[in-house]
Amino acid sequence: MIRLIRSQVLIALSILLCAIGAANAGAGDLFSITGSGTVTTLDIQLCLSVSGTTPWNCENHIVTRQTLSIQTVRPNHTYPAAGIKILTSGYTLSGCTFVSNGYCQFSVSNTTAASVIVTSLAAPTLASITPNTGTASGGTGFSVTGTNLTGATGITFAGTVATSVNVVNSTTVTGVTPAHAAGAVDVVITTPEGTATLMNGYTYETTAVGQSSGGGVIACLNGGLNNLIAATVDNPSSPIQWGGSGINVPIASSTTDGATNTANIVACLTNGQGGAQCAGSIININTYAAGICSSYQVDSQNQNPCQAGNTCYNDWFLPAGNNTNPSGQLNCLYTNKDAIGGFGNNLYWSSTELDANFAWDQDLLNAGQLFGNKDFNYQVRCVRGFTP
Repeated sequence: MIRLIRSQVLIALSILLCAIGAANAGAGDLFSITGSGTVTTLDIQLCLSVSGTTPWNCENHIVTRQTLSIQTVRPNHTYPAAGIKILTSGYTLSGCTFVSNGYCQFSVSNTTAASVIVTSLAAPTLASITPNTGTASGGTGFSVTGTNLTGATGITFAGTVATSVNVVNSTTVTGVTPAHAAGAVDVVITTPEGTATLMNGYTYETTAVGQSSGGGVIACLNGGLNNLIAATVDNPSSPIQWGGSGINVPIASSTTDGATNTANIVACLTNGQGGAQCAGSIININTYAAGICSSYQVDSQNQNPCQAGNTCYNDWFLPAGNNTNPSGQLNCLYTNKDAIGGFGNNLYWSSTELDANFAWDQDLLNAGQLFGNKDFNYQVRCVRGFTP
């Protein structure tokens, strides 16, 4: 009888110890887990991996703490690529490295524990958007601020999807506005834990010269090749030569098509292509006007060079000149210079060549269209095509 009672006591004690362990830890054939910190019931999966990307030999555990100390059961062996996945929604992990299959990878052995922290993901909030107005044509870089924005999967403006959505951190997400009719619209961000809305948070304005779009400022709305965006600053800030004095560049005399002029100038002066007069020409692309525009780039968050995750605008060219008609590209910059902003009262190069020694330019102080020696140093303002 005494022996029976003692056996019952031992069984009861064993059950109690298991219950205590279950509140803080989990044990299986592969892993042993000790939990501490915030109390939460979580369903997790732990796996040992051969390659570091493909899980195998997995087991599930229920843990009740958010700070996990994990060891393997097998003695005297280190696993460099164990993986953990939280099966309970609404949580993320730190202390490990996420891989493409959704597991978070860590190194572990039976003597050196891995510490992995589970963090609750709360619903997102939105506080503001900058800028809060922009052109109906879209293409305006924006930044939203709020809380719990990690993992954001999209932003919409009145239901239309923004592009280049880039999660900077848990409080900031950037992107580029889509086109939309003029008027105030709701801005909605979506994360794995829900959505947040800025009611009438952004106002679209009728497309006009002077608005931000496409890495610069809308400069010309004269149709066709003369719908242009201008860079916000001169490129470079100091005057520079047209380049290639003494070389008659093939097909660089258009008075309406600066993009083609620019491509042909670079092909000749830097790449030595286009005929005998170009042969052997290897002028550094960053030392002459058309070359500067051809290599210029800026992203949707106005960063130069472009940063990963942002739209990169790198199709700039030197505007065509010798044309005061509505199709005149450089002349249009002069006409709209106050709305565009940033111009000096200086001479500005066009991409339109006169001959081997001279190219056309524009006087932004007196409106004159002139030609200057290619060795002269004038200002440069790069442009790119635009679809309103």
